[in-house]
Amino acid sequence: MSMENVYTINLGKVLLSQRQHRAVRAINMIREYVKRHTGNDHVKIDSELAETIWARGVRSPPRKITVEIIEDDTTDAVIVMNYDGELTSSVEVSEPDATKPERAEDETPQIESDQTESADTVKETTTSKTEDTPPAQEDKK
Repeated sequence: MSMENVYTINLGKVLLSQRQHRAVRAINMIREYVKRHTGNDHVKIDSELAETIWARGVRSPPRKITVEIIEDDTTDAVIVMNYDGELTSSVEVSEPDATKPERAEDETPQIESDQTESADTVKETTTSKTEDTPPAQEDKK
């Protein structure tokens, strides 16, 4: 019988190690965490999980990571995989409800502007402002 569990592992202490050893330390921290929680010393880390750890380079691994731990009794090993939001075996996919209305496309009317009209209105507003405002007075000292 195989068991599947999902854990979020905090890798914040990785930053305490030297820059060039942080990704390696993150992999080792994942191994230690899995050994502690499963009691099994045979831990295999999936290649996708390793790529996720190493994606930003050796100096900046992620601070937290969510993993799926699968215990397989036939091979007597524990496999650690990246958790993508779904468990691998018992997943049921439901179809969208027919009662929910679908999103309508944006039906807002587009305003078509004529460039000649906008230029005329801009000229009128600028001229009217200059006529209405009184001239600036100079300060005498």
